[in-house]
Amino acid sequence: MKEWLTGIDAPYEVWQITAQGISSLVLCAACAHRPEFERPKKLVRNIETHPAVSEAAAQNYYLGPMAIFESHMIVPGLEARICADRDPIDRDLIITTTAALTFALDAMRDYLEVGAEDLETLIKNGPPSWDTQEITINGDALPEVPPPDDEVRDYAIWAMACLEIAAKTSALNGSVLVRDE
Repeated sequence: MKEWLTGIDAPYEVWQITAQGISSLVLCAACAHRPEFERPKKLVRNIETHPAVSEAAAQNYYLGPMAIFESHMIVPGLEARICADRDPIDRDLIITTTAALTFALDAMRDYLEVGAEDLETLIKNGPPSWDTQEITINGDALPEVPPPDDEVRDYAIWAMACLEIAAKTSALNGSVLVRDE
């Protein structure tokens, strides 16, 4: 670990896992588990309306990568473990290990046909943009970025890249990852 730098020019980087990214990962995990359901290309507002997710919830098999990606806490661990409990105000609480997260990321990498080098490139280039509004700089309009053909896949891949960094960081320094809702 390096000394914590607090100056305005400190070389820190931040990767934000969005709600769309987590939802896309959960949806992809559900579709990978139930291949008879087609993975949509556009992300719906509520993924629980997709049959692969709603059936998993209704039939109580919301396990594996689906649950891992929605975990509330990820703790360093060499064995893939996941557990569920109730928090002090009686809400579901899912806790998993970094080994389980790595397992889930590997499964999604295979399902989405994404190589480790693709994730590294994505991190270097930053998140894909879905903003199609016109942007001007000094009166010059920048070209609009068209929306992706497969929004769910693009959101999921960005979230995977962020989670991969988080898992490596957690394993390296023993930190606990907590989902901020």
